[in-house]
Amino acid sequence: MPHNPRPHMAILQRQEQVARLYAQGVTQQAIADQLHASQSTIQRDIEAVEKRWQAETLTHHTTRKNRLLAELQLARAAAWVGWERSLELRETTVTEASEGGPEGARRKASVRKEQQGGDCPFLSEIRQSILDEAKLRGLLPPNKLLIDFEQLTEAQILRLSKGEPYEAVVTPPGMAQA
Repeated sequence: MPHNPRPHMAILQRQEQVARLYAQGVTQQAIADQLHASQSTIQRDIEAVEKRWQAETLTHHTTRKNRLLAELQLARAAAWVGWERSLELRETTVTEASEGGPEGARRKASVRKEQQGGDCPFLSEIRQSILDEAKLRGLLPPNKLLIDFEQLTEAQILRLSKGEPYEAVVTPPGMAQA
């Protein structure tokens, strides 16, 4: 007996309508009334839609993270090439003109080779790309803020305990935050 895709397509179409209305802020009961379905059916549709949205968001996040990691690796590879090139011997050609002799003016050329010490900004770029990659992969510990509570007033401590950002609590009134 062949599988009939029509009921499944009808469910997907209804879920798309539910998703559109739900995203507009329409209540479940109003959606149910508008689509002539039960509120429990609409609730199941919303759960299915949210699960799909969550999977799409996770996929998008992973794709974006992988793209950024690839860009960091390309930048780091280019910086390594630059660093290696900055260590190569530098050749300088010196040309001197001399006069005299039966043949007239002559030119004398010499090649001088110098060892280079390397261009440090390439190493800084490599180091930063390693830190950026570690941060993107979640390998770095979270930033910690050490607060000297002895220097705070009771009002400031209370504001911090309520979740107000540290910068907002300690910035004097009238001072702009960067």
